[in-house]
Amino acid sequence: MSIAETSRSQHGRLASAVWLTGVVLATWAVLALPIWLGQGRWGLFGLTAAAVLCWVPGVGVLLALQCLPQPTELSAIAALVSGGVRMLFVAIGLVVGQRWFPELDFWRFSVWLAVFYTVTLATETTLLVRRRPLC
Repeated sequence: MSIAETSRSQHGRLASAVWLTGVVLATWAVLALPIWLGQGRWGLFGLTAAAVLCWVPGVGVLLALQCLPQPTELSAIAALVSGGVRMLFVAIGLVVGQRWFPELDFWRFSVWLAVFYTVTLATETTLLVRRRPLC
């Protein structure tokens, strides 16, 4: 791989991660004020934790799977893998969050996790399906 191809590959990987980050931040920004006003600091903490729990595996999967060739079958498999990785990460985060932070309302935290899970999975799937192989 030439230096130009390597640079293009790294730029493409970072562009996908930046897109996902932007979508997560925008979603968080839209929800933060109503959550703060309605639920206070623990609501905002839960919203932020949910965003991070869904963003981390999303970026990891995007960076790891960006090199796959374009065929539709592999894109579908990549989308399934990304959903599974995120589900495991989020499930562990939900259990740990409830154990370490009992102040978090379980049902509200679950709702924020569901919101961010859906938003990040949809964004990530779109990025994976529409991408060009970069490696």
